[in-house]
Amino acid sequence: MGRLRFVADALGAPMPEGLPADLLAEDEAPAPEVLRFCRDYGASLDFIYLGDVASLIRYASRAMLGKAA
Repeated sequence: MGRLRFVADALGAPMPEGLPADLLAEDEAPAPEVLRFCRDYGASLDFIYLGDVASLIRYASRAMLGKAA
């Protein structure tokens, strides 16, 4: 939950409420609250669940160069 809290703090967004500690739904998919958070605030599921920053670096690079993400 630490990376989700980090993203929420960085974006000034509220943390989703009622999350299980592992951020997973009963079927072991990402919790719906996390999916909504990512949709609403543009957060990266890859970063929240895996700590993968490569997609964030690519997106930022494309944005800086004026290319579609």
